[in-house]
Formats: sequence, structure tokens, C-alpha cells
Amino acid sequence: FMKLVLAYGSRAFVIALPAAFEHFTAAISRDYLSHHQLWTGGKSNQAIEFVNWHSLEEIEHQAVCLDVYKTRHTSGWRMVWVLLFFWMPLTLISTYGIQLYFLHKDRVIYRPKNWLPYLKFLGGSIKVLSKGIFAYRKKQFRPWQASDQKLYEASLERLMQTESGPVPKTY
Repeated sequence: FMKLVLAYGSRAFVIALPAAFEHFTAAISRDYLSHHQLWTGGKSNQAIEFVNWHSLEEIEHQAVCLDVYKTRHTSGWRMVWVLLFFWMPLTLISTYGIQLYFLHKDRVIYRPKNWLPYLKFLGGSIKVLSKGIFAYRKKQFRPWQASDQKLYEASLERLMQTESGPVPKTY
């Protein structure tokens, strides 16, 4: 599928792909870092520390990919289009399709008591993924806003104070 997209997509579309995809990984990372206790259950171990570090890295990736895109293309609407009509459907179909398959295999989806929590999960995750999509249409938009810097610094400080000792700084 990606071979076809790369072969037939315009250069602007192809360079918008990674920038748009990083929107999703950064959105999940922001939610994870903002609601750390909820995601981790208040626990801390090496795997959680790695996810903390990786979340910081994903926020950086979004800013870098958008900067690369904007060096050659100024249309923020293209980013909105790529997010809404390419990555959002592709991400939702693949992720939720796999998830639904596993819920089917475990017979969890067939229990009515699980339907409402699952629908709430779907709604919440779509909200996280779609947050900020239309901000790209603004010419001056940059994902590395003051709120991102504050979240990043606080999360980095928390990560540096973990039991396993200091973690190398990300740049």
C-alpha cells in the first residue's frame, strides 16, 4: 500500500505523511505524559521509564517533521487533509481492527458488560488522536508550544528522578 502511495502521491503529499503520522504519536505521548498516573497505575519500572522517555522523543519528532515539511510546503490544509482522510482512517481501521480481533478471540466483546467501557475507550482515543488537527491550517502553527515545553520539562524532570538514576537527555 505504501509503495503505491509513494509511487503515485505528489511530493508534497509524500513529505506530509511522516509529519502527519507524528501528530498521532505525539498526541498519544502528550496524553500519556499529562495523565501519567492513569496510564501507569502509579507504578514505575524500567519499561515504564522507557515509555516515559519515548513519549518525550515523540513530541520532539512531531516538531522536527513539521519543520521539515514547512521548509518546502506552506499549506497547512494539506496536513489537515492527510490527517483526516489518510492517517486517521488507516490508523483507526488497522488499530481497532486488530483490537477487535483480539477481543473476539478472547470472547470479551461478546459480554454486554464490556460494550459501554469499550465504546468509551473508542471515543476517548479518537478524541486524543484528533485533538489539534485543525491547528495545522494556521500558517504560524508550530506544535512545540509553551504548553508542550512545560509538559516536556516536567516529564523530563520526573524521568531524571526515577529509581534507576539519570537518563541521558534527549535533544
